[in-house]
Amino acid sequence: MAMSEFPALIVSLGDQLANLRLSEAVLLKGYLRERYHLEPVNSSVVVIPPEKDEREKVKPPVERDKFDVVINGVSDDTKRVAVLKALREALGCSLLEGKQHLEGGRKPLKQGLAKDEAEQLKAALEAAGARVSVE
Repeated sequence: MAMSEFPALIVSLGDQLANLRLSEAVLLKGYLRERYHLEPVNSSVVVIPPEKDEREKVKPPVERDKFDVVINGVSDDTKRVAVLKALREALGCSLLEGKQHLEGGRKPLKQGLAKDEAEQLKAALEAAGARVSVE
């Protein structure tokens, strides 16, 4: 039904009900129960829109400034040596430590990096053949 098809009284009542605060809705429920012996069918489902002030106070999502670079493995086993070289170069670690990072499963290589630094490290490792993610 279009809005123009409803009688003015119904529109007015509907608008008043929709704009009730939670405390007013609870009082109305008590009044209808006492005066007319009306019980809600399912009182657990109540949808109340936030007050206008609350909608304006919604904070934008916080932008992260620290990122972790996580190695997920090697894209191709033939690129293992190249990935180890890239790991050693990027992390300044020994061959054994690089191998442990590579074979140790999904774990952070570096933590708390700036976004651009994390992206650069990811790009360098992916160029060598590693599967890397920034979290």
